[in-house]
Amino acid sequence: MAVRGVLRYNADGVPDGYAAYKSLGWQHEPHTVKITDLVAASDEAYRELWRYLGSIDLVDRLTFSEAPVEDPLPWMLADRRRYKVKDVADVLWLRILDPAAALAARGYFGDGTVVLDVDDPLGLAAGTFLLEVRGGVGTVRAAGPGGHPDAPRVELGAAALGSLYLGAVSARTLAAAGGVRAGEEALAVLEELFTAGPAPYCSTHF
Repeated sequence: MAVRGVLRYNADGVPDGYAAYKSLGWQHEPHTVKITDLVAASDEAYRELWRYLGSIDLVDRLTFSEAPVEDPLPWMLADRRRYKVKDVADVLWLRILDPAAALAARGYFGDGTVVLDVDDPLGLAAGTFLLEVRGGVGTVRAAGPGGHPDAPRVELGAAALGSLYLGAVSARTLAAAGGVRAGEEALAVLEELFTAGPAPYCSTHF
């Protein structure tokens, strides 16, 4: 079936979202429309695109294979139990090679100071780094093993650093899994810095 598209304009007449979709045909029961792509620049655009897709006549089911894990859509529905997750797949990976550059380039939602002792079996990202965040901007510099005794200290592997950097998993969850070793004060700083704000989301396979 042919792919159709819908473009959403905001109140100023500026495009801020689109969706592409196609019917699976009348022979498919229940009658289903497959959303092949949906991109929205704002929460309002996201809601309105789904409102349009949900209003298509003679359609019993909508499917979308690239929805975010933390999807607001079920909370838009009169019966959120109609929303079903069939599969969860990874489409975003990160392997940090230069912790100082990566941490300085990231934006943050809180303030805090922490020392990160990074272990890397490949020796690429290993080192001890002092991360100081003020006003959402991080500065990073090398720290000696015994330096900055007043700052909370964290031991973590390169894999845990990548997960923490993306912000999709909390520091306490990583600590429970053994990827992060830190006291309560350090965990609280990591939570404040890394897991606040929207969850990461990538809708493109690459």
